[in-house]
Amino acid sequence: MLYESNGWHVQEIDGQDREAIRSAIRIAQMEIDRPSVIIGHNVIAPGCATMEGDHNTHGAPLPKEEIFATKKKMDLDPEKFYHISNDVVEHFRKSHDYARQEVLSWQNSLDNKLDSDSNFKKDWEASVNEDMSCVDFPTFEYGQEMATRKAWGPILDSICDSFKFLVGGSADLEPSNVTAGFAQRVGDYSKENPLGRNFAYGVREFPMGVINNGIAQHGGLKVFGATFFAFSDYERPALRLRALQKLPVITEYTHDSIYVGEDGPTHQPIEHLMACRTIPDLMVFRPADANEASISAELAFNYQNRASIILLTRQKLPVIDRGKYSHYDNFRKGGYIISDSEGAPDITIIATGSEVSLALETKNELKEQNIRVVNLGCWELFDEQPLDYRSMVIDENSFKISIEAGITMGWQKYTGNRGLNIGIDRYGESAPGADVADYLGMSLDKVISQIKKHIIKI
Repeated sequence: MLYESNGWHVQEIDGQDREAIRSAIRIAQMEIDRPSVIIGHNVIAPGCATMEGDHNTHGAPLPKEEIFATKKKMDLDPEKFYHISNDVVEHFRKSHDYARQEVLSWQNSLDNKLDSDSNFKKDWEASVNEDMSCVDFPTFEYGQEMATRKAWGPILDSICDSFKFLVGGSADLEPSNVTAGFAQRVGDYSKENPLGRNFAYGVREFPMGVINNGIAQHGGLKVFGATFFAFSDYERPALRLRALQKLPVITEYTHDSIYVGEDGPTHQPIEHLMACRTIPDLMVFRPADANEASISAELAFNYQNRASIILLTRQKLPVIDRGKYSHYDNFRKGGYIISDSEGAPDITIIATGSEVSLALETKNELKEQNIRVVNLGCWELFDEQPLDYRSMVIDENSFKISIEAGITMGWQKYTGNRGLNIGIDRYGESAPGADVADYLGMSLDKVISQIKKHIIKI
């Protein structure tokens, strides 16, 4: 009923009837012009001597006695441990010939089209190769303040200007994720508009994730999803599988910290950032300003076999003055010295995302200290850099301090056992973002106070 109510063509068959299976597939492929689902009613372990229908066969091998009895029941020689009869081998190999002919026919059709239509050839190559070298990702001028999520709209526009094969959508948060402009530009995908490239996913973070994984598995399209970072919990199984399968899917997560404010603890990510960093082969980008958000997108969309998430702020951040601080291109290394000390640093402050600006302000206030500030916006990229570069960026002889609006567990990797890790090891509160930050110790005054107290102790 669920599938039928959503417009699917539904067939119910005996799942052990091979002819019924063939017939249902033929009908779905050849006679139906809408999505199809075939429901096979089955019995577990069919044909077994005594264990047919036994749920224990789902997760455990059949006992030797059951295998012996089942082979006898099927007129097979129970003494032969593993045997395939010649007629089975011959039947299976015949399907190879059919498959080869199908592939050859498809390849001939494609070659003819590529030879006769130069526009199709250009689009085909761009689609199959997922070549985004033509995209001119945006840059943003110093002097303005903007939430990094606001950079997402121009980023999508820059891709759409020169690349036809971007698809994606938001899980019911288009205005908040700044994907509404993309949706208006490319139209919603629907039965009435099959050429639409925006997917109105609704409140379905996990289905969004697995659908995007499937699109990437098929190939030919670049795909992204979007929602609040706190809701990454719902998408996590899909994140894990795309990382495992090396699928170049991007999820834009906005509202990446306690600065969400009045939405309260349920919507304020605390453990999510570190939890995502624990997923092997998942690229986790947390840019410090709009320009680094653009670099993050450029890297993520150009990956061919890496999954990425890009974490963007709800609150405004300054577009960092790159005349005063290191250029945003350094973000391509995952971590870099954004503001250096005079000579070897006594203190190295390491920060990500919105806390990079906080770290720079902290350095300006603690003028009596010789401080280096490191922007470590992508741990995964930084860890891939040569050891001499990483050792140069994070000076081993300095006292190391991390600042990040999330749990501190994990930061010891960079700060050591004696470092100071300033973060949030509890749930948030419901109040304006700046008030929550101050209450939880993430304001400038509170950070400086924590550092001074710790310096006195050591």
